[in-house]
Amino acid sequence: MGLGRRIGINVSVGTRTERYEVFYEDPAFLDPHYSLGLSLFKSERDFTDFDEGRTGGTITLGRRFLRFNRASLTYRLEEVTISNVSAVASSLIQQQVGTSATSSLTLGLNRDPRNSPLDPTRGYRGLATAEGAGGPLDFDNNFYKLELDGSLYHLLVEDWKVVGLLRGAIGFVESFSDTRTVPIQERYF
Repeated sequence: MGLGRRIGINVSVGTRTERYEVFYEDPAFLDPHYSLGLSLFKSERDFTDFDEGRTGGTITLGRRFLRFNRASLTYRLEEVTISNVSAVASSLIQQQVGTSATSSLTLGLNRDPRNSPLDPTRGYRGLATAEGAGGPLDFDNNFYKLELDGSLYHLLVEDWKVVGLLRGAIGFVESFSDTRTVPIQERYF
């Protein structure tokens, strides 16, 4: 669009997974330091013991601060349906049968002093997020999730521009209130 704005459609179709997404991103919403992102999505996934359908959307507001830092706040509303559960599926999966809705807010902090965002040869990128679902945001699922993700880039062979990448991620999720267990779609596998 000439101003860094992006609008698009992502379609991913496979034998076990289908995902459709429409999105809009404006990196300079109202001011060069603010950003806006909107997305709507629908997906179907066939696992070995069950099927999962997701429909929802997100709204993200972000702000750059200092030179390499960015903070964002994302609201997510999502409906998930667990169906076609196998008779031999674990009791955890069998307890999740049906449709549930999640309303959540995620705070993200990103630091990115890489020498190039598109083709980095040195530097690092770090992201920390804290998500809270349910509680005062209502709906069916109550949980909180903390995640850290980091990447380190280093030029290994200058003549061929071979770059090494070391990446690590860790996360923690816990249910609260009347949600007895973390929903299957929010767990780490």
